[in-house]
Amino acid sequence: MTHPQDPRTLGRRKFIVSMGAVALTPALLAACGSDKKATPAGGTTAAGGTTGAAAGAIDAAIIAAAKKEGKINLIALPDSWANYKGVLAGYKTTYGIDFNVANPEGTSADEVKAVETLKGQPTQPDSIDVGPSFAYDGVKSGLFTKYKVSTWDDIPTDMKDPDGAWIGAYYGIIAIGVNEKLAGGVPKSFKDLEDIKYKG
Repeated sequence: MTHPQDPRTLGRRKFIVSMGAVALTPALLAACGSDKKATPAGGTTAAGGTTGAAAGAIDAAIIAAAKKEGKINLIALPDSWANYKGVLAGYKTTYGIDFNVANPEGTSADEVKAVETLKGQPTQPDSIDVGPSFAYDGVKSGLFTKYKVSTWDDIPTDMKDPDGAWIGAYYGIIAIGVNEKLAGGVPKSFKDLEDIKYKG
């Protein structure tokens, strides 16, 4: 039996764990300069926008601490995925804080390994974006700092851990588009797609 907040049961393609959203949220700023355990995070919207609160809603002390450190360490965020290129450019423009993305094409396993092996080092990831099973295991192992972002109340209940261990920012859905005039009906399952009438 699984807990209703167990991310493995939510069917999300990707989870952003703990510290909030990469898209200009306080969580990412809060991760900077922390000696605490690395905290996965994420959350993006189109065109480099935020997932909620504007800059004014972010605690000034968090922004100041992040600016003092001067850079945030990220990992496995390819430019073409979830508009990370635009999101991070917007982050830098808004806050004047630089960032480094190590291993842009890395996997969730690579991210978790980096959290474990680089703990306490200057290159330790401040924020990560991992899949549901890695989020679940990371929380069980105590790898992630719990944190509730300023937009916490706006995040649907089934897209966040009640204690702030992770939040979900985006997910993928498989859809089948059908031209009924050509296909002669709508498939009800993937098995239906084996019918010769759907070929091509």
